[in-house]
Amino acid sequence: MPEGAVSVQLFSVSQPSNIKRSSETTNSTTNVVDVVKGTSRNLTEFLLSNHNRNAPPDGLIDIHYELELVHILGIDELKQTLTALVYVDERWVDHTLAWKPEDFGGLKKTWLPMGSVWAPDLIVFNMLSHEDLLSGVRAPVVVFSDGTVESSHPAVYTITCEIDIKHFPLDEQRCALEIASWAYSDDKINLHAHYEHEGMSVSEIHYEISVRRKPLFYMVTVTFPSYVMCAISIVGLFARFSTNAERQERFSLGVTAILTSAVLSLVVSEKVPHSSTSVPLLVAYFLFNMVVISVASMMTGVVMKIHRLGRYGREPPNWCCICLDCVLTRDSRHSKPSTVTIII
Repeated sequence: MPEGAVSVQLFSVSQPSNIKRSSETTNSTTNVVDVVKGTSRNLTEFLLSNHNRNAPPDGLIDIHYELELVHILGIDELKQTLTALVYVDERWVDHTLAWKPEDFGGLKKTWLPMGSVWAPDLIVFNMLSHEDLLSGVRAPVVVFSDGTVESSHPAVYTITCEIDIKHFPLDEQRCALEIASWAYSDDKINLHAHYEHEGMSVSEIHYEISVRRKPLFYMVTVTFPSYVMCAISIVGLFARFSTNAERQERFSLGVTAILTSAVLSLVVSEKVPHSSTSVPLLVAYFLFNMVVISVASMMTGVVMKIHRLGRYGREPPNWCCICLDCVLTRDSRHSKPSTVTIII
């Protein structure tokens, strides 16, 4: 039923003894029908006359509460909030709204405006904002003859949620809704959840929303291209194309790969949620790739330096021999050029 629609129920009551017909006149014949006792109007007037919406029912009130998650509207990692659309169902018993069906034409339930009956003040304690989607609609509550009141309405809640993006984009977030009465204590209101613990009465109800991110988009557009670039850079830097030339373009390849990684890091920083509490896994992956390519480029420069020293008959520095564990062999000190054998 669309919003704002009106549900009309027609009751056909056949009681000839309560129907009076007027006498026929000379000009026209008019039938006058008296409405039978027991209509919804009479019942509404009876209930509202005996009920005070500012007074809660006597004794301990058992409230059955059910919350259904409909849709997650958004998650703000920077503000640490989650916005969700939910359906809320509440049910309690108010004996001041009870009646005998036989006194009102057999009516066993009716509808009353929400603002005309008492309702529990249940709120979400970690709520930042709340939007009642039926605030502009005269949404009624269902009242049964035994005094049971049922209220159902959709709402949009924005709640606080501690979001940990350490494993982004493979992260999973858990957000809780803490529901309880704002003013009434547990000796006046008992809450009953409509799930696995139906027989248990509590003073608070906690719902947990678990959200898992789908990483396929980030894997295809960010992670895989970065991996391919890093692999090609390492292979190109250490590949042996020729034994004569120095192949200086290998060092240029390393510098180009570093610059490309820096540009990709800027693109990733726009997609990754901003947080100062932890470094996301995707950012750590890019930093690792940049470190690997940088170290490979520096090692390529050292190898090219040693190769140039060998061509001109010079020995590499001692620290270089210790770090690279190289073995130098010479045919003769006076031979030109000396031969340098490097084992890495």
